[in-house]
Amino acid sequence: MPEFTVTTPDFTIAVVYIVVVMGIGLWVSRSQKDSKSYLGGGGVLWPVIAISMMSGQSVRHVLCWSGRGGL
Repeated sequence: MPEFTVTTPDFTIAVVYIVVVMGIGLWVSRSQKDSKSYLGGGGVLWPVIAISMMSGQSVRHVLCWSGRGGL
């Protein structure tokens, strides 16, 4: 298996990405007044939320297994 090293550009990109995502999250959270706005004000059907959660899990598994040659 090849050796991987983290270089300065890799680290910089990771840090900038984390800062940008956290900044967007904080900016968006300022407009939310209560916890109901987290799930679309209660107007989102549960099957839509379930499909969204399952698709997120599937992507994570595909990405993890592709790095290990499992696909």
